[in-house]
Amino acid sequence: MTINNSLFLVRGKELLGIKKILVVDDERNITDVLATILRSLGYSVSAASDGEEALNILKKEYYELVITDIKMPQMDGLSLLKEINKLKKDIIIIMLTGLATSDTAVEAMRSGAFDYIVKPFNIEKIIDVVARADKEFRKRCESIQLKETASLYHISEAISLGSDLNNIFKIGISAISKEIDADVIALYLKNDKKGLFELKIRGFKSKNERWSKGFIKNIEEDKISSLFKETKTILWYDSGHIEADLFIINGDQLFSMISIPLRVKNKIIGIMNAYSFTKNHIFTEGQKKTLAIFSNSIAGAVETTRLYDNLQQTFKETMLGLVAAIEARDKYTNGHSTRVAEYAKIIAEGLGLPKEDVNLIYQAARLHDIGKIGIDNSALNKPERLTENEHNMFKAHITIGRQIIQPINFLSQAIPFIYYHHEFYNGKGYPDGKMGEDIPLGARILQVADAFDAMTSDRPYRKALPYATALSELRKFSGIQFDPEIVRVFIREFEKKRGISSMAGMEIDVKEASAKPEFF
Repeated sequence: MTINNSLFLVRGKELLGIKKILVVDDERNITDVLATILRSLGYSVSAASDGEEALNILKKEYYELVITDIKMPQMDGLSLLKEINKLKKDIIIIMLTGLATSDTAVEAMRSGAFDYIVKPFNIEKIIDVVARADKEFRKRCESIQLKETASLYHISEAISLGSDLNNIFKIGISAISKEIDADVIALYLKNDKKGLFELKIRGFKSKNERWSKGFIKNIEEDKISSLFKETKTILWYDSGHIEADLFIINGDQLFSMISIPLRVKNKIIGIMNAYSFTKNHIFTEGQKKTLAIFSNSIAGAVETTRLYDNLQQTFKETMLGLVAAIEARDKYTNGHSTRVAEYAKIIAEGLGLPKEDVNLIYQAARLHDIGKIGIDNSALNKPERLTENEHNMFKAHITIGRQIIQPINFLSQAIPFIYYHHEFYNGKGYPDGKMGEDIPLGARILQVADAFDAMTSDRPYRKALPYATALSELRKFSGIQFDPEIVRVFIREFEKKRGISSMAGMEIDVKEASAKPEFF
């Protein structure tokens, strides 16, 4: 038999798919010959003398290709094929068979073997079958990469759409679980203030009581640092390891685990773990690499979101600092924005709005008077009513407020609420004379909350009105200045919280009631 040396050279150079091959045969001379041929092609080759030995090797180390004889002592090739299938590893299997057992080889093909080679084999045949197996393996890898790319796209899309971290985690964990066939995926994130890694989210292939309650909630930072001091990632195949004890309470139920640190600028900010509780389901090096790819994306998402959140928080604190400074200039309006925000929150929750809408309206209420930074306070503090010119000057605060907030992208949704919170339900307000439901809901809510706090706070020209009087004023101007539904909800919720009985039909003291509610 002659060996095509040029084919060896080409195969050695284009080694892009299969890298490690396990040869299984009880005849030593056959494993030696095959190992020599395959090593010449550039592959890493190991040998086993029967199915049991091969299975033990595969449980501890990943091979892309197994070439196995069918007739062997202890465990034959067909039994080995079935056991490899249970491992759920993406391993290509080629059977070796004598002429007398070719029917058995066909049966093996039906059970998932890639191909079979009849003994005594031709070296060119061996080279050809392995080359085709290599091509098939690369196709499978490309398919996996396409799936990974699609999953990574979904994660990236969630990040670009400004999704919160929990949503990003759910998308990521769902994608990861499918790609590496894990029973459980768990994500730990570092809490810098506490010096702990906290369990944030888990994803289960199927709910199981023994898995769901067995995860350690918090892990000390020094234990994580020690675990990953000498290694970048962890992949192990049997129970009783310190790595398992660190993350789960009952490690002896575990068959395999991958643990990947989420690193940003060489600092560990989290841990992504995959667990296999399924008997003989052992994770592979390829699955570890897949988890590492996803973990890098998750780490980037965590860092990007945290930076964005920190930036948002800084801007919010700056804006609220400005509001506090504005209110501090005037003892009569000190704390006004905070109280308006609380009233607005009562209304928004009473209307049954989603949590994110409640939060947006609350933030808008905190900032609704930020434009007063450009208004002369002296006119507003005089004991007499404002002149027309002074009132027009005051109106400018909504335009100034919009100009201040407009460049801040994450506050853009609050601008219509702030800009239109002096519109009247009957269209007689300002700046645009909007009417009824053309006025944004958040602005209609702020109108009621703002007016109620103005009436129940001291002013230079009068003392605060009693709550009963202020509530009656809201009813009186319901449908004129205020949205009737919002007035109804506010009075209902306010009375619940204050423990005040309904005051419908109550007589109003003419001296206490104003002809028109104040709203600054």
